[in-house]
Amino acid sequence: MSFNYNGNLLATCGGDRYIKIYDVNSSRLVQSLSTNSAENLFISMALDYGGERLLTGSTDKTVSIYHSQSGKHLHSFLGHGDKVNSVTWTNYK
Repeated sequence: MSFNYNGNLLATCGGDRYIKIYDVNSSRLVQSLSTNSAENLFISMALDYGGERLLTGSTDKTVSIYHSQSGKHLHSFLGHGDKVNSVTWTNYK
């Protein structure tokens, strides 16, 4: 589970291969993202500060970035030797 900084968006993931993003104020489902294969599960996710991007870690050994409102896949980072258990954003400069 992850909130953006303002607390108006909530992202959740589970064993159903979906990440769901909700508008907390209206309880409305904003976006539902699914994995591309039957073997892949999202293990972790984190909304960025403003809630515009979603970072994911999954069993397919990738870290990916999605646009949280449209669900569009923006980029994947490859190279892990095993599943990615945890992801987070930072404001480090």
